[in-house]
Amino acid sequence: MKFIKKSVSILLVMTMIVSLFTIIPFEVGAASGVQYIERSWDSSDKKVIETVKTCTDYTNLANRSSDHLEGWYVVSYNMAINSRLYVNASHPVNIILCDGATLTCPKGFEIARRATLSIYGQSGGSGQIVTKPNKEEDSPGNSHALIEVGGRFNVYGGTLDVECGTRLTSLRGAAIGGAINQTPGTISIYGGTVNAKTHFRGAAIGGGYYDEAGTIRIYGGTVTAEGSDAGAIGNGLEGDSDGSIEIYGGTVTAKSNNFSAAIGGADGTDGPAVTISGGTVKATNVHGPSSGAAIGSGRGANRTNPIRITGGTVTALSTDSAAIGAGCEASASNIDLSGGVIVATAFGGGAGIGGGAKGNADSVTISGATVNASSCAYLSSSDFVNAIDKWIGTISYYSPGGECRLRRY
Repeated sequence: MKFIKKSVSILLVMTMIVSLFTIIPFEVGAASGVQYIERSWDSSDKKVIETVKTCTDYTNLANRSSDHLEGWYVVSYNMAINSRLYVNASHPVNIILCDGATLTCPKGFEIARRATLSIYGQSGGSGQIVTKPNKEEDSPGNSHALIEVGGRFNVYGGTLDVECGTRLTSLRGAAIGGAINQTPGTISIYGGTVNAKTHFRGAAIGGGYYDEAGTIRIYGGTVTAEGSDAGAIGNGLEGDSDGSIEIYGGTVTAKSNNFSAAIGGADGTDGPAVTISGGTVKATNVHGPSSGAAIGSGRGANRTNPIRITGGTVTALSTDSAAIGAGCEASASNIDLSGGVIVATAFGGGAGIGGGAKGNADSVTISGATVNASSCAYLSSSDFVNAIDKWIGTISYYSPGGECRLRRY
């Protein structure tokens, strides 16, 4: 009998211990440290370099003392934060997303000018931040971006899922980038997965309403961006055409379904300068009549700011606008294709490379790139058939070092 009682007691103690570990969320102790992956761009070899590091001095984000962050934080288990988190200029902030952990933060982050927020992941890349407000009280306010970048925002790993401005919240800032009428800072993506989507007047990545794009640099990772009133990656609706988009590597998918370019300018704007030197880029705008370019300017822009493609694999598809160049009723210039493999297909009267429907093009330079440019009119529209004569614009220089295939249907 004593043996049975003793066995039962031991079993009860073990059950309590197991229950304790089940109830209490796992936290990595500061003594053991938390591993994370830091990524950097090697400009000589033109690739992202990965370095495994260990952080031993950190705070679990759930145990932060204030919504004004400073120092290192770890997200080691699923948590929800319903307040907005702030990054001030005096204290750079670093967040490590442990594999399997999710931070749900509908009000997002606000990065002040001259401040820096860096996001790191681990080897599995499954730690994530989800910022997707579903109603007005969950949003940071209609003048803000969800991840508002006044200073620097670096993504080294993990997964970001950011959706800004459903018709319930009507946010006018970018999903990641600028607030209303606020020039965004610098967004740099070295790795991880970034999904950004907007439903209103700001870009998915870039400028908010009335804003330019800021500086957007993509070195690696997987980036998927979808725009609505504004484009996917670029300036906000009615924003200035300053800023730059630089793609060095990674996999980038940008989709617009409106008058704004998928990568480049919003409706009526020239858009920022676009440079693609590596990676795999797919840009589409299949809005139909009066659309913006896949890569280039929005509908009715004055011109296109420089578009430079020196490497990578680029696929661009558009309707009623140039695949690479100008939006509908806009003219293109200053397009330089010197490397990479480029497939540009336009339907509805725009050029594969050059001007949009009812637009013109000049100064298109191809030197060393492999280019397959096509333009196909909608057979049901005589206007589109007549407009197809602008299908490539003017090639001012073409060297034997590349391959150029031009078709129209």
